[in-house]
Amino acid sequence: MGVGMGVTMAVTGTAAVAFFVTSLVFYGRANTAERKLTETQQTSNEIVKEAEKNQESIRLLIEEAKRPPARSLATYMQEQFGVIAEKVGGSRSDTPATLLTKVNRAAGSGNLLAALADRDAKIAQLQKTVADAETSRLAAVEQVQQTGKRIESLNSAQQAALAGLNTDVGNYKGQVDGFRSDLQTRVGEMASQIDKVREEADREKVQLNNELTKLREELLVAQGKIRELQKNRASEGVRPADEFALVDGEIIGLDSMDDRMVYLNIGRKQRVVIGMSFEVYSDATAMRPDESGEAPRGKASVEVIRLDENSSVARITRNPRGNPIARGDVIANPLFDPRKTYTFLVFGNFDPQNIGRSTPEGQSEIRALIEGWGGKVTDQLAGNVDFLVLGSRPVLPPRPPADAPAEVVQQFIRVQRLAREYDRLLEQAAATSIPVLNENRLNTLLGK
Repeated sequence: MGVGMGVTMAVTGTAAVAFFVTSLVFYGRANTAERKLTETQQTSNEIVKEAEKNQESIRLLIEEAKRPPARSLATYMQEQFGVIAEKVGGSRSDTPATLLTKVNRAAGSGNLLAALADRDAKIAQLQKTVADAETSRLAAVEQVQQTGKRIESLNSAQQAALAGLNTDVGNYKGQVDGFRSDLQTRVGEMASQIDKVREEADREKVQLNNELTKLREELLVAQGKIRELQKNRASEGVRPADEFALVDGEIIGLDSMDDRMVYLNIGRKQRVVIGMSFEVYSDATAMRPDESGEAPRGKASVEVIRLDENSSVARITRNPRGNPIARGDVIANPLFDPRKTYTFLVFGNFDPQNIGRSTPEGQSEIRALIEGWGGKVTDQLAGNVDFLVLGSRPVLPPRPPADAPAEVVQQFIRVQRLAREYDRLLEQAAATSIPVLNENRLNTLLGK
């Protein structure tokens, strides 16, 4: 091989080696660049993905970041987040998680701006309340000041009045001292007079005692003479019959056509009314009460059914066998007298309907019966009362306990008062000899 060929081959070999070396260098640089590009793409995707760059909000943020001073999107976002974190949480070093925790703590599950607006409204309301309270306080302070002025005025007036009273008291004290001195002088004078009067009274007492002894002796002598005269005149005295034993009329005839009808010698002129009933007795002596005070029942009962001027027709309502009604029999009704108007006092519980229970309401029926038959009813046991008609005594219930209702206590007091009045009327009638008719005696004399 020639020298030229050798040089050519040497140059060619050198160039080939140089190219190979150059290729290796470029290849290594290309791999390094590709690796860096891949790393850069991965880093870029961590910040914003390629597909997200086309979103309107992302593009706007990128444009905002490009504005001077130009900076990367991450730096721009970091700056903006720091500003927001400082505004919201007070620290630029807060992370999104820390900031979210603070926001949730402040707003709860709602919106932070809504929570802030609600809080602002409450603050405004509280401020209004505070302002109203301050207004009320100022008004109260003014009222207290006015009250203090009035109190000061009243104190001044009171002190002036007290000074006047002290002056009056001083004057009264002087007068009282004068009165006391006069009174002591008068007391001494009256004590002297009392001693004189006492001495005179003692002398008169001795004299009156002597006269009283003499009068007693004369009274004993007079009483002895009266008893002796009463014994001598006992048989000659006339004892008036009891009011309830007085005869009211007679049976003047029997109906020959109807043995259930009789004729009475009293009629319209004697104030007889239809429906009035009478007990029939053989004579007046059969009407006298027994030892227990119970009036005997008549042998028959009659009821007026027709009236004439001075006579009447009555039907026989009761006539047991063995003692028939006869002409000349006498009739009596304790509520009626042809010659006068009886006055009655009715008190107590009655059973006019025979229901087996006496009640205060039964009084009204007894009163109506008396007034319907010409009698007069009164509420006072005075001297003009002819009969005291007593029903059964009001039954006093057990005394109520201290914690009993007011209605129970009032009812007990009312019944207690009625029971005491019942006892008082009975005692007063016995003391004044006023005839007493109980319900049984009244029914007997009425033929019921």
